[in-house]
Amino acid sequence: MRNILYVLFALILSGLCIISCSKDPVSMSEADPNPNPLMLDCKTIIIKPLIAAQHESIGTVKLQYEDGLLKVIFWIDNESDWSLLTTHVYVGTDEPQKASPGKFPYKNENPDPKSDVYCISVQPGTCIWFAAHADVQDGSGNQETAWADDDYEFKQGWGWYCYICFPAN
Repeated sequence: MRNILYVLFALILSGLCIISCSKDPVSMSEADPNPNPLMLDCKTIIIKPLIAAQHESIGTVKLQYEDGLLKVIFWIDNESDWSLLTTHVYVGTDEPQKASPGKFPYKNENPDPKSDVYCISVQPGTCIWFAAHADVQDGSGNQETAWADDDYEFKQGWGWYCYICFPAN
C-alpha cells in the first residue's frame, strides 16, 4: 500500500510540475566545449544513481526532456531508510562550482522525504551543464550530502556533474 502511495504521489507531483512550471527559458551558449555530450531528446530518459556519503546508492535522479521542459526527478528507494531534506539542481552555461550547491539556481528546502520534481525550461538545440545535489538523512538521524553520479567529478571534495545537449526539434 505504501509503494502505491509513493507512486501516486510521484504522478501527482509530475502533473503539477507540468502545469506549474515556469516557461521562462534558461539562456544557453551556442558553444559546445564538450566533444561528447549526453544527448537528451523526448525519447530518451537518463537515470543516474543518487549517491550518499560518497559510496551508498540511496535512489535515483531521472532526467526527461519533452516540449522544451527538462524534468528532474529525485527518488529515494522505497526500501531505503534515507530521506530528502533539501534538493538543489544546477542548470547553466558554465560548469557548476561544487563548493556552493546551496547557491544553485534551483532548490527546494522542504521536499517530500522520498521524492522531488523540478521542471526547467530549456531551449531546443542548446547545451547545458547539469548537477543534482541533495542533503539527506538516514533513519538514525545522520545527515549526509548526496550527488547524482555523473560524467565529471569535481576537482575538490566529491560530487559529479555532466554536459547535456538537446535536439533542435
